[in-house]
Amino acid sequence: MAYKIVEAEVRNEKGIHARPSALLVRSCLKHDKKYTITARKISPEISDEIDARDVMGWMTLEAYQGSRIQVKIEYDPKNNEKNSYVDKLTAELVKLIDSDLDEIVERYARTQSNFRIRIIHFLMNYLPHFLRRGK
Repeated sequence: MAYKIVEAEVRNEKGIHARPSALLVRSCLKHDKKYTITARKISPEISDEIDARDVMGWMTLEAYQGSRIQVKIEYDPKNNEKNSYVDKLTAELVKLIDSDLDEIVERYARTQSNFRIRIIHFLMNYLPHFLRRGK
């Protein structure tokens, strides 16, 4: 087994809290589950490694703005096809940690609420017409 280790600085003003943790976990779960993905805070002191697929793990890092996070992915170096996934995943995690996670979470929440509003609009405006036709 080989390891790919990358570091990123937390740029989010509030650090990594519940919603950004969920966003990071979602990124980890999109990729092959055979990889072992861990993370730890390396500044100001080194923390224990956490499972990067666990929301509570990310929250226990207590990673505030300016903290450095180390992400380590264990993979099989012989499988070149799967190694491209490792590169994509590390790039995605570094990009997320280095970005304003609250803004990304807010954008995602807006798209979800717009979807809910469209469903409610449909149900209120069109469902009564369908129900009346059945009588």
